[in-house]
Amino acid sequence: MKNTLRPLLLRGLRALLQGAAELLLFLPLPLLLAVYALPAPGRWLWLASLPLLYAAGCALALCLPQERRLTRHAVAAASGLLQAVCTLGAGLPALPALLALPAGWLLARRGARMAAEPWALLFPPPAFAAGLLLQFAASFVLQFVPSFAPYLPLLLWGGLAALGTALFRMNRIRLQDETLNRSSSAGSPPALPPAVLWPNRLWTALLLAGVLLLAFGSALEAALREGLTRLAAFLLGLLPQGQEPPPEAAPPAAPPSPPALPPSEPPPAWLQWLEQALLYAAGALLTLLAAYLLYRLARRLPGRLRRLLAWLAERMNPAQRSGSAEGYEDEVVSLLRAPSAGRSGQGLQRGTRLREPRWEDLRSGGERVRYLYREWLRGQRRRGLQAPPQWTPAETVREAAAANGAAAPGPAAGELLRLYESVRYGEKPVSDEEAAQLRSRLEAETASKPKR
Repeated sequence: MKNTLRPLLLRGLRALLQGAAELLLFLPLPLLLAVYALPAPGRWLWLASLPLLYAAGCALALCLPQERRLTRHAVAAASGLLQAVCTLGAGLPALPALLALPAGWLLARRGARMAAEPWALLFPPPAFAAGLLLQFAASFVLQFVPSFAPYLPLLLWGGLAALGTALFRMNRIRLQDETLNRSSSAGSPPALPPAVLWPNRLWTALLLAGVLLLAFGSALEAALREGLTRLAAFLLGLLPQGQEPPPEAAPPAAPPSPPALPPSEPPPAWLQWLEQALLYAAGALLTLLAAYLLYRLARRLPGRLRRLLAWLAERMNPAQRSGSAEGYEDEVVSLLRAPSAGRSGQGLQRGTRLREPRWEDLRSGGERVRYLYREWLRGQRRRGLQAPPQWTPAETVREAAAANGAAAPGPAAGELLRLYESVRYGEKPVSDEEAAQLRSRLEAETASKPKR
């Protein structure tokens, strides 16, 4: 029972979070429904409990057979009815019920589909763009609706949360495309290495912080000025008071004021609307331009820093200035691309390989397997193998066997290829004993071959 309940809870929690992200991006729709169609006492509880319908739909879909579609629709409708009754009360009028019940049924059905299909297919990148456009259009139009004025802050903060959700999700999709890690299922999304995921999340958070700073720059500046003024007044109050200054001389009499001008007529309403539209369009354009500049800076800065670190490492290690003679470097690939001098490099930029460590200094079996592959490749190059860097490990091992006159790689080379690919591409752990046995087999196989 425990083994069955835990996956069910995890899938339901994932559906709840994904549903909350969808509702944030399309927040104007349920917010308008809650404000103008639902009764006041329970409208906010109804709005806050909408993500629970995703989790309920997902959990019920996992428990019900796939072929009973009518049952699934009936259960989704019952979930929407139960949520509306629990939040809005049993005596719900006819019109709010006709609007709340289909919304609950739709969200429960979305949760049921999340149990069978990956979220990347149910909510692709164009849906994120559509949600952001809806947020912008609703923020612009609803500011001219006086009855919606008390709810504009909620719409604003919901839009900022939707922007952050879209940025982080699009960044993850881009990372999956860059690493060719697109395989996913409804139960487990594709995993990314933390060394790749967290630096990109940091840059995305900095970009979002820059957008927030541009959006609320004036408010932050006013708050900072107020704080500094109060601090200066407090410090001046701590200073000892000296003699009272002499009374100031009476100011000269003010000259007579000019005759008042007749009051000007206010501009027409369409001109005021046009002025507001131009101001919002200019603000949106400046925000997009600033976000683009921050994005360009985020892409260029890591490459500049990486080249600087490579130059410093080269100066500190004169023996490495001539570059790698093996035609291969086994290092972590960075997804932050730096522009090459000739603008022709389309591959992923690679870091600088430092001095080779000793076998005793290696900390894990995976590092020892990488070390053995590099040593094996150096030995093959000394035997005359020309291995360009673009070869895959499988191609390198196969060509090495052909160069040695063998139809297939030896047992030790085949085992080296298997372990190395599982470490480098599959990120699977290798024990120290396996690495030590592989080292012994490689040394025995190398010693049995005649020297050229």
